[in-house]
Amino acid sequence: MTHDHKPTDTEEHDRIIKAGGFITEGRVNGSLNLSRALGDMDYKQRRDISPHEQMVTAFPEVRSLELEAGDEFLLLACDGIWDVMTNQEAVDFVGQRLRSGMAPRKVSEALCDACLAPDTRGCGKGCDNMSVLISVLRNFSRTVPASSTASPPRQAQSGDSTPPPSMSSFPKPSGPAADLLHQGSSPPQP
Repeated sequence: MTHDHKPTDTEEHDRIIKAGGFITEGRVNGSLNLSRALGDMDYKQRRDISPHEQMVTAFPEVRSLELEAGDEFLLLACDGIWDVMTNQEAVDFVGQRLRSGMAPRKVSEALCDACLAPDTRGCGKGCDNMSVLISVLRNFSRTVPASSTASPPRQAQSGDSTPPPSMSSFPKPSGPAADLLHQGSSPPQP
Protein backbone atom coordinates (compact mmCIF):
# COMPACT_ATOMS: atom_id res chain seq x y z
CA MET A 1 0.00 0.00 0.00
CA THR A 2 3.02 2.23 0.48
CA HIS A 3 4.18 4.77 -2.06
CA ASP A 4 6.93 7.09 -0.94
CA HIS A 5 6.62 10.54 -2.48
CA LYS A 6 10.24 11.31 -3.17
CA PRO A 7 11.73 13.77 -5.69
CA THR A 8 13.35 10.84 -7.53
CA ASP A 9 9.96 9.24 -8.34
CA THR A 10 9.27 9.84 -12.06
CA GLU A 11 5.88 11.54 -11.62
CA GLU A 12 7.10 13.67 -8.72
CA HIS A 13 10.34 14.54 -10.58
CA ASP A 14 8.41 15.70 -13.64
CA ARG A 15 6.11 17.94 -11.56
CA ILE A 16 9.06 19.52 -9.72
CA ILE A 17 10.90 20.30 -12.96
CA LYS A 18 7.74 21.62 -14.65
CA ALA A 19 7.18 23.95 -11.66
CA GLY A 20 10.67 25.42 -12.13
CA GLY A 21 12.54 23.41 -9.52
CA PHE A 22 15.52 21.11 -9.77
CA ILE A 23 16.66 17.96 -8.04
CA THR A 24 20.16 17.52 -6.63
CA GLU A 25 21.20 14.47 -4.60
CA GLY A 26 17.55 13.38 -4.42
CA ARG A 27 16.40 16.68 -2.93
CA VAL A 28 14.07 19.40 -4.23
CA ASN A 29 16.29 22.39 -5.01
CA GLY A 30 19.06 20.55 -3.19
CA SER A 31 17.27 20.85 0.15
CA LEU A 32 14.00 18.98 0.78
CA ASN A 33 14.07 15.18 0.46
CA LEU A 34 10.34 14.74 -0.11
CA SER A 35 7.97 16.01 -2.74
CA ARG A 36 4.63 16.15 -0.90
CA ALA A 37 4.18 17.89 2.41
CA LEU A 38 1.99 20.03 4.58
CA GLY A 39 3.87 23.28 5.05
CA ASP A 40 7.20 23.90 3.31
CA MET A 41 5.68 27.02 1.75
CA ASP A 42 8.95 28.10 0.11
CA TYR A 43 8.26 25.42 -2.51
CA LYS A 44 4.66 26.51 -3.15
CA GLN A 45 5.06 30.13 -4.27
CA ARG A 46 4.11 30.09 -7.96
CA ARG A 47 0.84 31.94 -8.35
CA ASP A 48 0.44 30.96 -12.00
CA ILE A 49 -0.05 27.25 -11.26
CA SER A 50 -2.45 25.34 -9.03
CA PRO A 51 -1.49 23.94 -5.60
CA HIS A 52 -1.19 20.38 -6.91
CA GLU A 53 1.27 21.53 -9.62
CA GLN A 54 3.72 23.22 -7.22
CA MET A 55 7.25 21.85 -6.69
CA VAL A 56 6.06 20.41 -3.38
CA THR A 57 2.36 19.77 -2.97
CA ALA A 58 0.06 18.73 -0.16
CA PHE A 59 -2.24 17.10 -2.72
CA PRO A 60 -2.94 13.60 -1.37
CA GLU A 61 -2.63 10.31 -3.15
CA VAL A 62 -5.89 8.47 -2.45
CA ARG A 63 -6.18 4.70 -2.59
CA SER A 64 -8.77 2.15 -1.64
CA LEU A 65 -7.89 -1.21 -0.17
CA GLU A 66 -10.22 -3.97 0.92
CA LEU A 67 -9.40 -4.98 4.49
CA GLU A 68 -8.55 -8.61 5.14
CA ALA A 69 -8.94 -10.60 8.37
CA GLY A 70 -5.22 -10.30 9.21
CA ASP A 71 -5.05 -6.51 8.83
CA GLU A 72 -4.23 -5.06 12.22
CA PHE A 73 -3.36 -1.38 11.89
CA LEU A 74 -2.57 1.46 9.53
CA LEU A 75 0.68 3.32 10.12
CA LEU A 76 1.17 6.84 8.76
CA ALA A 77 4.43 8.63 9.40
CA CYS A 78 6.65 11.35 8.00
CA ASP A 79 10.17 11.11 6.60
CA GLY A 80 11.64 11.54 10.08
CA ILE A 81 10.54 7.93 10.63
CA TRP A 82 10.92 6.50 7.13
CA ASP A 83 14.47 7.80 6.72
CA VAL A 84 15.50 5.77 9.78
CA MET A 85 13.43 2.57 9.50
CA THR A 86 12.32 0.56 6.50
CA ASN A 87 8.61 0.03 6.01
CA GLN A 88 8.89 -3.53 7.30
CA GLU A 89 10.98 -2.55 10.33
CA ALA A 90 8.38 0.04 11.35
CA VAL A 91 5.46 -2.38 10.77
CA ASP A 92 7.21 -5.07 12.83
CA PHE A 93 8.04 -2.56 15.60
CA VAL A 94 4.45 -1.31 15.85
CA GLY A 95 2.78 -4.72 15.45
CA GLN A 96 4.89 -6.36 18.15
CA ARG A 97 4.05 -3.64 20.67
CA LEU A 98 0.33 -3.48 19.85
CA ARG A 99 0.08 -7.28 20.14
CA SER A 100 1.76 -7.12 23.56
CA GLY A 101 -1.00 -4.76 24.76
CA MET A 102 0.80 -1.42 24.54
CA ALA A 103 -1.53 1.52 23.86
CA PRO A 104 -1.26 3.05 20.35
CA ARG A 105 -0.19 6.41 21.80
CA LYS A 106 2.66 4.74 23.71
CA VAL A 107 3.62 2.76 20.59
CA SER A 108 3.80 6.04 18.62
CA GLU A 109 6.02 7.57 21.29
CA ALA A 110 8.25 4.48 21.35
CA LEU A 111 8.58 4.55 17.56
CA CYS A 112 9.69 8.19 17.63
CA ASP A 113 12.12 7.42 20.44
CA ALA A 114 13.56 4.48 18.50
CA CYS A 115 14.14 6.71 15.46
CA LEU A 116 15.74 9.54 17.42
CA ALA A 117 19.49 9.87 16.94
CA PRO A 118 21.56 9.55 20.13
CA ASP A 119 23.26 12.83 19.22
CA THR A 120 23.03 15.39 16.42
CA ARG A 121 26.58 15.10 15.10
CA GLY A 122 25.80 12.26 12.68
CA CYS A 123 24.51 12.20 9.12
CA GLY A 124 21.18 13.83 10.00
CA LYS A 125 19.16 10.61 10.30
CA GLY A 126 17.18 10.69 13.49
CA CYS A 127 17.45 14.48 13.76
CA ASP A 128 14.37 15.36 11.69
CA ASN A 129 10.91 16.17 12.99
CA MET A 130 8.74 13.07 13.48
CA SER A 131 5.00 12.51 13.15
CA VAL A 132 3.27 9.16 13.61
CA LEU A 133 -0.36 8.13 13.39
CA ILE A 134 -1.45 4.59 14.19
CA SER A 135 -5.00 3.62 13.33
CA VAL A 136 -5.90 0.33 14.99
CA LEU A 137 -8.09 -1.90 12.81
CA ARG A 138 -8.70 -4.73 15.26
CA ASN A 139 -9.12 -5.26 18.99
CA PHE A 140 -5.75 -6.29 20.43
CA SER A 141 -7.23 -7.05 23.84
CA ARG A 142 -8.75 -10.27 22.49
CA THR A 143 -6.22 -12.93 21.71
CA VAL A 144 -6.77 -15.27 18.81
CA PRO A 145 -6.17 -18.96 19.64
CA ALA A 146 -3.25 -20.57 17.81
CA SER A 147 -5.66 -23.00 16.13
CA SER A 148 -7.72 -20.14 14.69
CA THR A 149 -8.07 -19.75 10.94
CA ALA A 150 -7.50 -15.98 11.10
CA SER A 151 -5.32 -14.64 8.29
CA PRO A 152 -1.74 -13.72 9.22
CA PRO A 153 -0.86 -10.01 9.33
CA ARG A 154 0.06 -8.51 5.96
CA GLN A 155 3.64 -7.52 5.30
CA ALA A 156 4.50 -3.95 4.35
CA GLN A 157 3.83 -3.66 0.63
CA SER A 158 4.43 -1.08 -2.06
CA GLY A 159 1.88 -0.16 -4.71
CA ASP A 160 -0.36 -3.22 -4.38
CA SER A 161 -3.63 -1.42 -3.80
CA THR A 162 -6.40 -0.79 -6.25
CA PRO A 163 -7.56 2.65 -7.28
CA PRO A 164 -10.47 4.07 -5.29
CA PRO A 165 -13.99 3.55 -6.57
CA SER A 166 -15.72 6.36 -8.35
CA MET A 167 -17.14 8.96 -5.97
CA SER A 168 -20.53 8.32 -7.53
CA SER A 169 -20.57 4.91 -5.83
CA PHE A 170 -20.66 6.55 -2.37
CA PRO A 171 -23.89 7.83 -0.82
CA LYS A 172 -24.36 11.57 -1.04
CA PRO A 173 -24.06 13.36 2.33
CA SER A 174 -27.04 15.43 3.42
CA GLY A 175 -27.87 17.98 6.11
CA PRO A 176 -26.11 21.15 7.32
CA ALA A 177 -22.61 19.62 7.30
CA ALA A 178 -23.10 18.48 3.71
CA ASP A 179 -24.07 22.01 2.68
CA LEU A 180 -20.65 23.18 3.91
CA LEU A 181 -18.93 20.40 1.96
CA HIS A 182 -20.68 21.39 -1.26
CA GLN A 183 -19.55 25.02 -0.87
CA GLY A 184 -15.86 24.07 -1.13
CA SER A 185 -13.98 23.66 -4.36
CA SER A 186 -13.39 20.30 -5.98
CA PRO A 187 -9.88 18.93 -6.37
CA PRO A 188 -8.49 18.97 -9.91
CA GLN A 189 -9.28 15.93 -12.01
CA PRO A 190 -6.33 13.95 -13.41
